[in-house]
Amino acid sequence: MNLKVLVIAICFLSASVFADSDMKRKDVSTVDDVKEFRASMIKRMNTKLASGDLGKRGVKFLENRIALLETKPLPTQEQINWRKENRKAVKSSRGQKGKSNAGKKRKYLQKRRNHRF
Repeated sequence: MNLKVLVIAICFLSASVFADSDMKRKDVSTVDDVKEFRASMIKRMNTKLASGDLGKRGVKFLENRIALLETKPLPTQEQINWRKENRKAVKSSRGQKGKSNAGKKRKYLQKRRNHRF
């Protein structure tokens, strides 16, 4: 009985430690916050590249991702304010991203499978 309580307590304590890690997004409210966030993402990607744990495909993906983040223009303060005020609109637009093509792609693949001989 005591062992179960101890294991459960350890699980809860370790979960709270991991929840406070640096991997969590902080609340972005200024352009400087966006700069810091991008810099931290690029730093994490560079450390992943330097570790050598990735294959050719993973290395190419991270290199392209880093290049895109470095060249992407920063949002204006007005855009950041709008995004903070309209969180529901942003979340709903994320869910719709790519939905129209997903159905077309699924139908195409089904037709292709059915017509194989």
